[in-house]
Amino acid sequence: MNPSILVTGGTGYIGSHTGVELMGAGREVFVIDNLSNSKASVLERIERIAGRRPEFAQIDVRDRAALRKLFVQHRWSSSSGDGRARGGRRSGAGGDGGGALGDFPGVQINSRVFLQ
Repeated sequence: MNPSILVTGGTGYIGSHTGVELMGAGREVFVIDNLSNSKASVLERIERIAGRRPEFAQIDVRDRAALRKLFVQHRWSSSSGDGRARGGRRSGAGGDGGGALGDFPGVQINSRVFLQ
């Protein structure tokens, strides 16, 4: 069995589609999301589409202690070697979704915490 790929924001629009595609390619997927902009019921939809349910933990990527604990318990792999797939970014409805990351300071902060 292939090691899991960690998908952050995996119950959001981009993350859930990423998870479905990875699972369709035969990969194991582990989803983390704080559910601030999505619902856990998305996991049921992923299961309906992909034929199996990804592992899930309700974790905020800014919670260093929770991430450390998770990384001690699990191992991830990917073609890039880091085992992490960033699902999406937090944005409000109606946003254009474009622009540089500088337009989304939370993305920079969350990514830094996640990578530490």
